[in-house]
Amino acid sequence: MRAALDERRELIEARAAAIIDTAFERGEQWVTAVGAAPENEQDRARWRSGLMTIAAYRDRLELRDLTLFPHFPGNTYADTEEQLQRYAEQVRPLL
Repeated sequence: MRAALDERRELIEARAAAIIDTAFERGEQWVTAVGAAPENEQDRARWRSGLMTIAAYRDRLELRDLTLFPHFPGNTYADTEEQLQRYAEQVRPLL
């Protein structure tokens, strides 16, 4: 059972990573709105992890519009880091 769960996690993470890479290649607003990856390796890993959570959520719910966080009314990307953290806390248990 553990192996099956680990395999599922790896597949979800691989798909989320592919979604992020494709979104950057296409210049999609939902991913470029968070800005460039941080220089620091640890910060970059945290940044990427947050994006993977968002990508997995967007994929699961089949969100195709340009909104980064569709459930935050009036989102202007002004508080992206704070929203990423809140969003990750809400979504991570679902993955």
